[in-house]
Amino acid sequence: MKLQAGITALAVGLGMFVLACDQAPTTLDAPDIRAAVKLVDTNEFVEITDFAIENPCVTPPEVILFSGTSHDIVKIWDTGRLHLHLQFNLRGTDSNGVEWMVTDAFNWERKGGGFPQTFNYTAKAVSKGSADNVLFSQHRTVNANGEVTALTPFGFKCVG
Repeated sequence: MKLQAGITALAVGLGMFVLACDQAPTTLDAPDIRAAVKLVDTNEFVEITDFAIENPCVTPPEVILFSGTSHDIVKIWDTGRLHLHLQFNLRGTDSNGVEWMVTDAFNWERKGGGFPQTFNYTAKAVSKGSADNVLFSQHRTVNANGEVTALTPFGFKCVG
């Protein structure tokens, strides 16, 4: 009984195939099942030299001059998925000779939703002296080509 049903289904399927091949081609409203295409795929280390941040946590404010590296990974797919990884390894000295370091990482993943995409991140500058540590934050907007189209100035917050 099962064999007969299978043969009948195969015959009907073949008949529809022959009928379809005998007619003009048509388009189907089938979902797009192709694999996502990666539009941007970067993985680079960026050397940072003399990156100046004004420390608002002391009076009068003083400049901390940072140098080091940033590890930047950006991946963007045509589906709107975005993966961003920023990792900082910076060392600096302020005008009083106090040493500072930033060793934060930021990961951001978005599964879709199109472009532009906007995100915020915060990093912490840690004082090796008695000065308050400094949180600094920034807002970025990225387009489908991985280009930063909006970037706010750093915001600062003093933390003990």
